[in-house]
Amino acid sequence: MKIADIIHETYTALSANKVRSGLTILGIVIGIGSVVAMISIGQGASGSIQESIQSIGSNLVMVMPGFQRGQGAGPSTGRGSATTLTQDDADAIKKDLASPRFLVVMENGYGKTTDLKEYKIQKRGGSGIKTAKITGKTGALMAAKVVSDAEAELVAISKKSQVIRVDIKEIPSLSRQTQGVRIMKLREGDSIASLVCL
Repeated sequence: MKIADIIHETYTALSANKVRSGLTILGIVIGIGSVVAMISIGQGASGSIQESIQSIGSNLVMVMPGFQRGQGAGPSTGRGSATTLTQDDADAIKKDLASPRFLVVMENGYGKTTDLKEYKIQKRGGSGIKTAKITGKTGALMAAKVVSDAEAELVAISKKSQVIRVDIKEIPSLSRQTQGVRIMKLREGDSIASLVCL
């Protein structure tokens, strides 16, 4: 058989069974499209999860202590059978953090650090602790983070893409009742969108 005969035979078979041919082609197209979509969704989800895990950073500690269930009862074991933190664990964490400070940054570019010793521990009925003097000049509180000497720099970006890099040691340590100092001079109508400590 010649190639011309093969092409003619194929055309004749496809012409004789138009619906079957169309459905076969449609099935192949949908199958390939589904495989491509599933692979791209899987890779996108994997990338998103990896990005979320990397954004947490290596200096994040999540503390989930147990609680007492009445007089004389032992502490709750937290989630599942995981043991909760003890006072020795808390002392070890405190020892590892050289001089922890609370960094706050307001939307108009103001910020400050405050020694964690200025924050008293409250019990169940506590109504909160004021951490900064919020005014029209400072704008709303945008970010708050406990920083230590291990973190050297703060990188902030504004809504209009202005970026600044500041040494955390240059941000003054002020009391809780203050508004802070200007750490980023913003253009008219701009405000801080996000920040990260490195």
